[in-house]
Amino acid sequence: MDKEKDNDTVELQTVGKTVENEYSVPHAVVKAETPDQTERAGPPQVPVYTGLEKSSENVYSTVDTHQLKPTATKGELEKKVTLFRRVSLGLGVLCLLLLIAVAGLCVKALHPEPCASPEAQTDITLMTQRSSNKKSEIDQPGDGSVMDCQGGLCHLCRKGWLFFDGSCYFFSRDRLTWQESVEDCSRQKAELLVIASEKVQDFVTKKGTLFYWIGLQRDSSGTWAWINGDKLTVGYWVTPETPGASRESCVALKGRDDNRHNWNTANCEFNAFRVCRHTPRLPSN
Repeated sequence: MDKEKDNDTVELQTVGKTVENEYSVPHAVVKAETPDQTERAGPPQVPVYTGLEKSSENVYSTVDTHQLKPTATKGELEKKVTLFRRVSLGLGVLCLLLLIAVAGLCVKALHPEPCASPEAQTDITLMTQRSSNKKSEIDQPGDGSVMDCQGGLCHLCRKGWLFFDGSCYFFSRDRLTWQESVEDCSRQKAELLVIASEKVQDFVTKKGTLFYWIGLQRDSSGTWAWINGDKLTVGYWVTPETPGASRESCVALKGRDDNRHNWNTANCEFNAFRVCRHTPRLPSN
């Protein structure tokens, strides 16, 4: 009986040592095998953990984590969202501005503004007259020919004449004596210029560039008078005072000069340019 207990004890100790050896050796499994068992088992099998340098090493640690695409952080996502919102807001504002511009152009096209000041618009109204697309005869400077009123508009001043303040003005390019100038203007159904206001004086001074006869002359009594019979009330003489008696009984205006001091007395036989003035009549319908 005691002998059997001793045998059981020896076997348990042998098994314990075997188990201890199996779990205490990290790089290999130690088993006692007979030569016959070795031949039947074939070539020795290497355990999975024999390739690890340390027993505590993770088998998944050999995976190359650098090849994995990193995911965006929360901060990066917020930056992208903010940038997207700003771009969207900018595009929205730009579209709104373009819409306002298009609307403004449409309103302007439907309701055009007058292209001239009220005074200029009055002059244009005087220059043009609505017609029924027919030829109308008009009293005009020149040879009295028929004026063509095509397109519903009739131009009151013929080509080469300037319109200002209800009248047409002609600045000649040839020179004549004072009397010849009076006759030439009369042939054109006009008169040698009579300056009855400051704005006419300013207009002629600005548009003219030479010496021009005007319709002012000294009569036999030594009084300055216009060719229409009106007495001179305001003068724009080069000298501070109105010229007295002399052989120079006619007056020439110098263009592009001081518009308050550009009248010069001159001999009436002197050849100078001239300004003719004509007041047109609107054609009747």
